[in-house]
Amino acid sequence: MAEILTPEGPLYAWLLGPRYAVLPEIVRQMHDVTPRVTAEGISTVSHGTSWLARVMVRLLRLPRAGGARRLRVTFERLGAVEVLARRYDDAILTTHQMAAGPAGSALLSERFGPLTLIIRLEPSSTALLFVVETARWFGLPVPRALRPRVEAREFVADGWYRFDVRIALPLVGPLIRYDGRLRIVGTD
Repeated sequence: MAEILTPEGPLYAWLLGPRYAVLPEIVRQMHDVTPRVTAEGISTVSHGTSWLARVMVRLLRLPRAGGARRLRVTFERLGAVEVLARRYDDAILTTHQMAAGPAGSALLSERFGPLTLIIRLEPSSTALLFVVETARWFGLPVPRALRPRVEAREFVADGWYRFDVRIALPLVGPLIRYDGRLRIVGTD
């Protein structure tokens, strides 16, 4: 296996190479993490309705459901890792992102606790899509039938950076959806 080098600049720009330039400017600004981008806005959170989804929401300490929830997000570069912290008043969703392939591969590794997703980034002039390629649980491969199903995209609407993330689990069904809008309030 080829060695995965550490990007010297923003992670997404390094992973996407020349394709990074096709993204909407506001999406690029959100990912120009050198070393930190802070954004604020609002989000709507909804949960799956099955009893198992409700149990998983509590176990994973996910934010409570509700509309027009205040949200503060920080993208922070720590060496080869970008830490993405989504801060709601009742929960913080933190993931660790790093390269899962060489420069230009568009392969991103995102870790949430013991779960690591390998995601293919799909840029266009209107959106950035996140497509799950593989998953690992405590480092072990997760069979396709047991992988989380994730639909995620970032785009621009009405001058705002927008996001829409939907996560479902096998046997559980829909777990959480969070979408909303953000504006950059600080860069370091």
